[in-house]
Amino acid sequence: MSNLKEAGAFAGIATAPFAMILALPLFAYQVWAEATVAVQIWSWHAVPAGLPALTFGVAACASLLLSMVRVSYRLSVPEDSRTAFEKALQYSIVLLSPWVFLLLGWWFR
Repeated sequence: MSNLKEAGAFAGIATAPFAMILALPLFAYQVWAEATVAVQIWSWHAVPAGLPALTFGVAACASLLLSMVRVSYRLSVPEDSRTAFEKALQYSIVLLSPWVFLLLGWWFR
């Protein structure tokens, strides 16, 4: 029985770099989408109030900073007991949430 546990642990360690490589495009999309939405919402609400325009680079860095805080918070979860549907729902939220915020920003401008 312990050999099966060791084999499973080794398989998880061996596939971790591949999972990270597959997650990079999703992370890049998230940073791009959040920065794009932040620049647009800032230009709708803050620039007319007299504040300087937000550049894409600054917005992308802020998105990266917030992502680091969110990831460090998520690492405290000991094990993942979510179902496949819950994981798919979480990825869908990651993909769609910036655009929902853009819609809300447009609605309230």
